[in-house]
Amino acid sequence: MWLKGFDAHGKRVAVIGAGATGIQILQELSKETSDLGVFMRGTSYCLPIVQKPVDLKGQEFFRAYYPLIFNQARASPSEFATFPQPCGIFDISDEERAELFEHLWQLGGFHYLSRNCNDFLVDPRANKIVYDFWAKKTRARINTPYKRELLAPENPPFHFGTKRCPLETEFYDCMDKENVELISLLESPIQSFTSDGIATSDGKERKFDVIVLATGFDALTRALYRMGLVGRNGVDNKDAWADGIKTYMGLSIPNFPNAFIIYGPHGEFSTHLMTLKYCLNIILTFLPNTAPSTLSNGPTLIESQADLVAEMIKTCENDNLTSVDATVEAAQEWIDAIDATTKQTLLALTKSWWTNSNVAGKKTEFLTYIGGIKAYEEQCGEKIVDWTGFNVVSGPQEHISEFLQQLELMQLLPR
Repeated sequence: MWLKGFDAHGKRVAVIGAGATGIQILQELSKETSDLGVFMRGTSYCLPIVQKPVDLKGQEFFRAYYPLIFNQARASPSEFATFPQPCGIFDISDEERAELFEHLWQLGGFHYLSRNCNDFLVDPRANKIVYDFWAKKTRARINTPYKRELLAPENPPFHFGTKRCPLETEFYDCMDKENVELISLLESPIQSFTSDGIATSDGKERKFDVIVLATGFDALTRALYRMGLVGRNGVDNKDAWADGIKTYMGLSIPNFPNAFIIYGPHGEFSTHLMTLKYCLNIILTFLPNTAPSTLSNGPTLIESQADLVAEMIKTCENDNLTSVDATVEAAQEWIDAIDATTKQTLLALTKSWWTNSNVAGKKTEFLTYIGGIKAYEEQCGEKIVDWTGFNVVSGPQEHISEFLQQLELMQLLPR
């Protein structure tokens, strides 16, 4: 939690962490602090956001296209209104590739990912070419050799696109300032906090007035654990998932009747990073029953899953059901499908919060589906019709009917 009213002007500040959270903090703090120490474990492949002001006229222009944009997002593998190129890296000439990369780079945001060639998350050679362009653009902004190698190494420490690519405006320029020191925690781990600052294993003690912890989050599961959900067998959700996360279609948990998940684990990974050309057969083979996730475009995913949950509730009413939850067998098949599919890509080779590997004690596993939202919605719809993979219980419907009426009044259910 950030301290309200905090003023960094003239202070010596340390920031531990240079991931998505740290990057947003650092590029602003560097403008105010007298000295800024950045303790970083690894690099992040940041992309320029290229923000532009939008006036009222521009807003009105885009508003007219909202229906088209939203429909495109629901049809797109990335869940943005964008699609990858219909070709691989080596299917086009060097000149065509350079022109494409430059065009996507100038557009900014996630375009370099979502509209790039379709094979860079399967073919290591293609991935290296995508990385090299990013590194060339980024390294040109960093004058200090040591900082340049830490922030944008010549040799990639992991495959491009297999970790989150944060968006930035002035991050690399700010990190190159004289008042900013970068400390690699791989070279000099933190040994202890002292009364004056931070001591590292190289024998140095750096003095700070303020220490900011930007060490990341226990993503996808922590919020669910803290809710205190207890299943029909009396087991807490945290304990039920102690040896691995178990859901069916990213929506339902075995032994937790009527507990539907939205924007949680086992959801859709933005397949704008995926290679449709090479992975379509893999997806169709291994992912017959899966769901979207938090690594996609959030609003589109939430719309999709909210529609599916609403449809499940209405189907419960039509089928005179009082309770529904995933079977253990269906959840395990889903987990196996996620695992089998991910192993066909470069995503499986990188440790990150996408694979639960950033939190000690948690099982390392890939948590998201990579088949695209359109296929996911179609498959889920088919399963809901006859409750394939679900335990269902019949009973009186008065309370469900009243609940549905309230949802319709709040316009949360499609009519």
